[in-house]
This record gives sequence, C-alpha cells and structure tokens, in this order.
Amino acid sequence: MNFTNDAVYMSNFLTLLVIALTCFGKFSFSQNSLPLQLLQRQLQNNKPASYDSTKMYFDGYTKDGLNYLNPVYQLLYNSEKMKAHLGERRFYDNASQWISFTGDYQTSNALAETDQDTLTLKSEKQIDGLINSYKGSKHVDAKQYILHKAANYRIIMINEAHHNPSHRAFTFSLLDGLYKQGYRYFAMETFNNHPFHTPDKVTMLTGTYTSEPIGGELVRHALKLGYKLISYEDTVSTPGQTPTQRDSAQANHIYQVLQKDRTAKILVHAGYGHITREKMGDYIPLGKALHTLSNVPYLSIDQTDYSEGSHYNFQRIAYNSYLKKYPVTSPVIALKKNTDVNLFDTSLYDLNVIHPKTRYENERPVWASLNGLRKKYVIGKKLITPNTFYVQAYYQKEMPGNKIETLIPADQTYYKTSRGDLVLYLHKDDYLIICRDALYNVIKTIKVRVK
Repeated sequence: MNFTNDAVYMSNFLTLLVIALTCFGKFSFSQNSLPLQLLQRQLQNNKPASYDSTKMYFDGYTKDGLNYLNPVYQLLYNSEKMKAHLGERRFYDNASQWISFTGDYQTSNALAETDQDTLTLKSEKQIDGLINSYKGSKHVDAKQYILHKAANYRIIMINEAHHNPSHRAFTFSLLDGLYKQGYRYFAMETFNNHPFHTPDKVTMLTGTYTSEPIGGELVRHALKLGYKLISYEDTVSTPGQTPTQRDSAQANHIYQVLQKDRTAKILVHAGYGHITREKMGDYIPLGKALHTLSNVPYLSIDQTDYSEGSHYNFQRIAYNSYLKKYPVTSPVIALKKNTDVNLFDTSLYDLNVIHPKTRYENERPVWASLNGLRKKYVIGKKLITPNTFYVQAYYQKEMPGNKIETLIPADQTYYKTSRGDLVLYLHKDDYLIICRDALYNVIKTIKVRVK
C-alpha cells in the first residue's frame, strides 16, 4: 500500500516564513496552522521519546501502539532528510496521508497540493474547453443518485484519496441505503489478511486507513449494520511483485466471495485508480481484473478527480474552475439531458462525485458530523489543563481488555476555537476523553456521556 488552503495567509509573516523555509521546503502554513507553530515551540528543548530520526518514512505505529503525533514530529524535525530520501512526490503523498490521521485536514490538503506537476498552456486551454462543455448540466444529490443506480448492480466500487477522509465520510453515507438493497459485504483496501487481523472490530490491527478516525467510524457502522468485511489486501506478496499482480491477487480474493455466495452484493472501497474499468498502459487494475474473473457488472464511482487536495495541477485547476462556474454545497453528480456527465471524457469510471470545498465550523470540518449523525461536543477550556495540546475521544465499550494505544479514537483534534474550546463530533455513547500534552503524554482523562 503506498504511503505516499490554497492561499498562504500572512497574519504572522515572520514566524510562518521561518517555519516554512526550515521545515517544509516549498510548503507554507496557512493561518489555521497555529497549532503546529505552538507544537514546534513546545518541542524546541524537549524531543518526544517516540521520535526516531533514523526513520525515513512516515509512521504512527510504535512499540506501544499508535502515536498520532509521531508523523507530525517527523514533519517538524526531519522533513528535508525525508524529502531527499523519498523524493518530493512520495514525501508529500506520505505526509498528507499521515497528517490527516491526526484530524488536521487543513494541513493535510495543503501538503497534498504542495508538490504539483507542471501544467502546459495546452492543458490550461483544455481545462477551459472542458469546463465550458458542461454548460446546461444539472446537479443531483450524489448519494440518492448512486443508491438509485445501485439497484441494478451486485458490485459497487468507489474510490478515495488516502489523505482525504471526507471520501470515507461519503461512503459512510451510502452504507444504510445499500444494506437495504441487499448489499452484505464490505471490502476496503486497507483490510489485511494477516493471522492477527481483527475483521470483527475496529483496532489498530484492522488496517492502516481505518486507524484514521473517520475510517474507523466507517467500519464500525458497517459492522453495526451487519456487513461482513472482506480482507482482500494481498499481504503475502512476493518481492518484485508488479501493480498488476497485486491487483489481480486482490480481485481473486473478492472473486472467492462471489463463488461461495452466488447472490452476494459487495461494496468495494479502494484507493484512486484501483477501481477503474480499463487497462492503463501495462497496468490492469482491480476493477477490470475482477470483472474479467467474474463477468459480474459493476458500478465504478470516482471521488478523487473533482475534490480538494489533488496532487495534480490539471485536476486541481479543473476542480476549482468547475466550482467557480458551477458552485455546489454538497456532493453531487452532474447530468446532461438526464445522462451522467463524464467529467474527464474517459471510460475509466461510470460516475464522478463532485465534492464541495470543506466548510469549517469551530475549526472542524462539517462533514465530520457524518451527515448530522454525530453531534458537536464542546470540551470547554475549564475542563482541560493549560498544557493540553491534543484531545481524543475513545469509546468506553471498546476499552475492556485493550490498551488505549491499540484502539482508534472516534474523533480527535488539536485545533482550538477562538474561545479556547476544543470541538469533537460524537455519536450518542459513552466516551473516555484523553487530554495529551505536546509530547503525547496523557495528562487528564474525562468520562463523558453524549446524549
């Protein structure tokens, strides 16, 4: 598995410039990155025990379990060496993914957009023509349209950009409707098939991307509804395995489910181009490989092309241009003459979900509410100690017999509101709120019941 906002605000120009040049190379903090400035100041004379300067890759896993600030430490302390070792493209890809796990989606998207490919004048003109060609289109609610189309299929494939948890939030919104239509299997790229994996509950062993809180909530909800998880990752790969061989092995794992259950209806959630319908060069993706094996028609849904935080200039500019001309406030599908609009004029996907720009309230993305199923929970500054940097909410029911660092928080953040509060989005349930300092030490715990 590859581990791989627009404007820079100048409210604190000197501080931002120094940090940007010494730690992030081309990347500059936005005004909302004040927590990282604070963290760097707090760590100047006291490096965290979990930080390992020899690691040339981003990693939140330690011998004690998950440490969600570890990738942030690596970003602050060792960016230039890691960038030289990984290369800029892989560095920013890795960094954006792991920073998203912390709940810092502003910085994650900014990192994703930092290393951009060069866009030619010809490409810029192509974008203008592309956007103009959509004139006369109408937007329909993406969730309802997909559920309508899903009735005619046994396999739905939808993708994500690994650094953008809003894509997992959208897939979350489909689970109930698809279950009512008979979908009973949920396959996700991150589910491994190691002997010690946990296919019936959410822990750090469930998968990498499910260690991100929205990913964890996605799987919890699927299990609660009654979905069976398909561990289709190829975790017994041999050295030198090609991408095609990897995807073919994954396709075979899903195909085995179809062979055992001839009525199976499956939702597959994978990264980027794995779900595409066509061969790309020498690469045969999971989607095409599965269709070749099973001959079962599937619906392929892209979320990555028309969404914020793209790694590619063409997509980023096309997306921004589209929203400028045809604004949207919720995920939509574009139709023209009642036919799906192929946004990039390719046959790779059946549908493209157009996502709006993230709207923030209390320094948190509104989509973290999961369509209103989770309510805003305010942790007032009177409840936290002055040296609290990070807050996390863990389900109390998941704690018996488990070390807290092996569990996945329902939500977490280090962004304080202008009032000094910290806001989480939580379901009705019992939680243990963990307050941590800049070194990731637990400094206070609070039991709460969200009603």
